[in-house]
Amino acid sequence: MSNHTNHRKVETESVWESFYGFFQYLLNGIIWIYMFLMLTVMPFYYTQGYVTIGTDKAVFFCQWSVRLGKLLAPVFAAYCVLGFIRYIHKQGPTGIKALKMGNLLSLCRGRFSVTDIFAVFFGISLLLSYTCSDYKEQALWGAAGWYMGLIPQIIMLVAYFLISRAWIKSKRFFLLLFSASAVVFVLGYLNRFDIYPIEMEAQNPSFISTIGNANWYCGYLVSVFFGGIIMLWQGGCKRWQKGLLWTYAFIGFASLTTQGSASGIFTMAVILVVLFRLSGVDGKKMQNFWQIALILSGACMLTYIIRTLFFGEINIREDFVNLFTGSVFAVIMTLVSVILFMLVLYLNGRGKYSQKAGGYASRMIFGAVLALFVIFTALIVFNTLCPGKISALSESRLFTFSQRWGNDRGATWTAGVMCFLEQDGLHKLVGIGPDCMSGFLYQEGSEELLELVRSRFGTATLTNAHNEWLTVLVDLGLFGAVSYIGMIISAIVRYIKAGKKNGIVGACGFCLLAYTVNNMFSFQQVMNITTIFIIWGVGEAYLRSGKASPDSVT
Repeated sequence: MSNHTNHRKVETESVWESFYGFFQYLLNGIIWIYMFLMLTVMPFYYTQGYVTIGTDKAVFFCQWSVRLGKLLAPVFAAYCVLGFIRYIHKQGPTGIKALKMGNLLSLCRGRFSVTDIFAVFFGISLLLSYTCSDYKEQALWGAAGWYMGLIPQIIMLVAYFLISRAWIKSKRFFLLLFSASAVVFVLGYLNRFDIYPIEMEAQNPSFISTIGNANWYCGYLVSVFFGGIIMLWQGGCKRWQKGLLWTYAFIGFASLTTQGSASGIFTMAVILVVLFRLSGVDGKKMQNFWQIALILSGACMLTYIIRTLFFGEINIREDFVNLFTGSVFAVIMTLVSVILFMLVLYLNGRGKYSQKAGGYASRMIFGAVLALFVIFTALIVFNTLCPGKISALSESRLFTFSQRWGNDRGATWTAGVMCFLEQDGLHKLVGIGPDCMSGFLYQEGSEELLELVRSRFGTATLTNAHNEWLTVLVDLGLFGAVSYIGMIISAIVRYIKAGKKNGIVGACGFCLLAYTVNNMFSFQQVMNITTIFIIWGVGEAYLRSGKASPDSVT
């Protein structure tokens, strides 16, 4: 009798497992469709060239997310119910007792990371901000043409949790991400030489590739590109995979150094400095670092040769672009990279690379770079407060913080700060509503604030502060800013730390770091934030599994 009972129990569990597996498969399929649409279709989607490209992509994201959401809801509900029943069956006679509050809390403990907790608070802050907003119509979907309101933000947050929990991990994700972005980068590079394989209405140097505005393009590029760079730096991949990553890195660097946004160059510098610091004690990683530097130099040399010998002048004037691709700096950078790569290669080949010396050198250079950054910031503050006190440097706009500083970042940052300070106590805490900075600015802003914006931007609408964290502070208040910053900083720290053993998670962490550094001078928009939330979820999924290793990054 006992054997018969046990047999029936096993059969019952097998049935529940089959149902659970079926709905898990369906849920995973819907998540893959979402990833495919956002990573490989949306980057190329438009209806009227550059005329409405930003709005087109935002509408595409919202419409397809809602459609998939309607399909996903019943599947997810069935998945949760079956998972609950499966859990009870596995517990046996103690299953009902396991539902006591203390046991449930114990079960949940450890299943939510610090990033997850901040993400939950961020979701709450979005709802609170919307509830307390005086601009609910705008807050629901976001400012016209921008659409970064409550529903889009909630969709991306839900996507993070679904990918990190329900997505069945597969490295095919990177095939989608890198294949689509490589095509985007090639188009962007060609566009800088006035070559348009895809004719775009209203094409001009302010727009690039199939992404749109140069700021949008730069935000998208840095959010995905450095994932490939980190995989190349980690090593451990097959020869053909390494060849593909070399090609991807070359294309990405060629486009990054010609796209025209200084924030992209600054982001690249930060990532490379951090990589150099992490490479110091590992001869192989240092060799990979200088290999990456060689690829960067080669991309700059190619552009320099095209511009010098073939008179292929690019269609944008920007100091950093000319430095990297229009001057002898490209030659110097290449020579230095070759020499140091060969030196490290020789030392590794002879077994003479000193971890102690390499670690010391990397710490010293990293410290020197940080010191220079601190000095640079101090000079800006000092010269702004005491004009003319730093000799010839005083004449440079770079060392005087004004409305024109940083391509008008001085004006946008000042406007963002003024928007926050002019709010009442409640809205300083919970914000004025998701993506509602423009609503507050133009309807409740002081005359001084309006005059500042109009004097710098005329009739153009200022929808954000061109600094993501400052914009979040204005839109979602202190509660939202702390939640969002906590969410992204905790993920960066956790992912990069885990990257020592888990190459995929490390790559995702550097994508988040690059996105964050760039957005200190830029903003959320549907291309970069949608992509980064997907990468975020992928990193969390692999970190939770603990199965990936540096030897299996591709």
